[in-house]
Amino acid sequence: MPKFFDFEFPYAGDKYHDPTWKPNIFGTRVPCVDAYEKVTGKAEFAGDWFFPDMLFGKVLRASVAHAKIKSIDTSKAAALPGVKAVITYKDRTDTAALELGGYGERFLVNKVRGWSDPVAAVAAETEEIAENALDLINVEYELLPVILEPSDALKTDATVINEKAFPKNVAFDTKYERGDIQKGFQEADQIFEGIYKSGNSYMLQPELHCAVARYENGHMTLWAPNQGLYGHKTQMSNALGIPSCNITIKHFHGGAGFASGVKQGWLGPVAGLLAMKTGKAVKVEDEIEREIVIAAAIPWSGISR
Repeated sequence: MPKFFDFEFPYAGDKYHDPTWKPNIFGTRVPCVDAYEKVTGKAEFAGDWFFPDMLFGKVLRASVAHAKIKSIDTSKAAALPGVKAVITYKDRTDTAALELGGYGERFLVNKVRGWSDPVAAVAAETEEIAENALDLINVEYELLPVILEPSDALKTDATVINEKAFPKNVAFDTKYERGDIQKGFQEADQIFEGIYKSGNSYMLQPELHCAVARYENGHMTLWAPNQGLYGHKTQMSNALGIPSCNITIKHFHGGAGFASGVKQGWLGPVAGLLAMKTGKAVKVEDEIEREIVIAAAIPWSGISR
């Protein structure tokens, strides 16, 4: 079996793992395969997709950072001419996932765990009608203590934000070890220790997050930009209670992503549930101002030596 950099590969005879193979790409000009479509404006993105009978979805986000939802009154919004559906957590079928509310899966919540969590959504004939309907939804909150610093979240008496998914306010715990750290400290001329913090940041990709969903004969089709087709498909299946074999996700040209499209959180499931409720295609598209505020990375702080 051929060796390459002292590692054995199982694909004997595969030219890409053959040390004698001489690639002919390096040092040459390689054209970008989608350059022509993009520079001529012919490239289609998810936001360009349109159906003649398509509805437009808008999302009502929480105005508080941490609270239980005591009640949601959507009657006035539902009665507005042009509104075809109004959905809340009561319309969700995945009750187990709703209670769990894991990282990145907050979708029509019954408990707000972060400012601007989606609490309701509307599908209407126009974007303007959908926006007006949001103003007619009345949400009553039971406010809960808010944690503003990561270090405060780790205190023994800290309020637990997600009791079932993260009972200790820890989303994940990862350790990286290399070499003998204690020996390194002993041999160091000087040790620096401090607390370092970074501010919020966002990828600011040119393409807005968008999802167009259509539900026909038990099959869900989603047109959406993303960087993880199968992860997105699993997410849709879990959120909507549809077998993954009955879900098709179509990806257009990508307007960059920088990891912002690995999972779109609630966007696809909201469009999908609205499509199931109305029987029509539904488009839900974010606005850049909201994306920057809502989807910005969580500030990090820690102790370094």
